[in-house]
Amino acid sequence: MRWIFRLAVLAAVALSGLIIVNSLPYFSGRTALAFLEEKGPLAHDPVWRATFLGHLFGGIVCFLTAPLLFWNGLLVRFPKLHRWLGRVYGVAVLGWAGPTGLYLSFFAKGGLAGKSAFLVLGLLWWGATARGVQLIVAKRVAEHLRWMTRSYVIALSAVFFRLYHVVFFYAGLADDPNYGLSLWLSLATSLVVGEWLVRRAPAGLHPLPLKGALS
Repeated sequence: MRWIFRLAVLAAVALSGLIIVNSLPYFSGRTALAFLEEKGPLAHDPVWRATFLGHLFGGIVCFLTAPLLFWNGLLVRFPKLHRWLGRVYGVAVLGWAGPTGLYLSFFAKGGLAGKSAFLVLGLLWWGATARGVQLIVAKRVAEHLRWMTRSYVIALSAVFFRLYHVVFFYAGLADDPNYGLSLWLSLATSLVVGEWLVRRAPAGLHPLPLKGALS
């Protein structure tokens, strides 16, 4: 079970890295990219474009910093670096990726299902992160760790979404219903996995350094 869990963590980090790599071309200024082309005239709107790039940038920072924040060795040996990375993660979510995601949700495809899923996801991500920041300011470390676990796993809904989307694509589901269904399932998966981690995994499988953090 321990090895399965570790492989799942490595897979999540690797797939997050793939998302980062696939996001980089959008910063080149090119418009001949599949996602932008399907947006049509909206892709040339300066407000939407700036918001989209801000969301990508915040998401990239999140995926780069979060794995380090859940690494026990960093927290125990370099607590100051852990705190600074935590601040960077908090600003990336609360200041960039979260608010921009809420704006972009109103332009998401997939009809009402897609728009509402993105909106709910953005609110939950922002709220979980804000609660985690609030708790560490109050020096309630154990609760802070649990809420930041929820925050990061909600961020990983981007990974779960792509997995569901590919599966339903090859199953022959049309694009719009595939998009909405994949979004809601990815959000549900994030919530279930996050709650499992904070409630059940501490018995030896928790990714968080509870002992090191609380000693």
